[in-house]
Amino acid sequence: MVGKVLSFAAQVAPWAVVSGLAYAATFVKPTVKPLPLPQPLSEPRDLFYDVSASEADHYWFAGNNGVVLEGGSDPASWQRHTMPKDINLQGIAVSSDGTVLAVGNAGWTFRHQEDSSWAALKLPVSEIAGKLIEVAWLDDHFFAIGEMGAVFRSDAQAQDWENVSIITGCSMRLWRCHHPCEG
Repeated sequence: MVGKVLSFAAQVAPWAVVSGLAYAATFVKPTVKPLPLPQPLSEPRDLFYDVSASEADHYWFAGNNGVVLEGGSDPASWQRHTMPKDINLQGIAVSSDGTVLAVGNAGWTFRHQEDSSWAALKLPVSEIAGKLIEVAWLDDHFFAIGEMGAVFRSDAQAQDWENVSIITGCSMRLWRCHHPCEG
């Protein structure tokens, strides 16, 4: 009698397991509530290429993969900004009114004004060597310097850009380009 019960259980057990799994697959809907993971301020793979100070004890660091760190002397005040494009940032500068401009590969610039998001703009640079290497705030203008002699100047809001690259026959100064035909 015990042998018949065990034999019957051995025949029914695989079907019971399959039926249970089919029921679970059909009617049980698992949900996952992931816990938010805090983003570290700086990760081991982050590299930073330039730094700029905007006011007493306030700094901006430009780095790879479109990362900008902003902060001051209080470690709790530091923030990590990620650009809308995944571009390695080569330079960063801050104007006297607090406008921040970061420049990087492929001619991309990223502008940030207080309490606003980052605005991206691509400058017309060479497709072969189109990296913007450095940016500076001089005489109420932003100057972006790039490969292959690219030099751009913008207004104080970093919205209107002018190509002031050195042209044959031009005398270039940091604040203006004099064309021989202009007198």
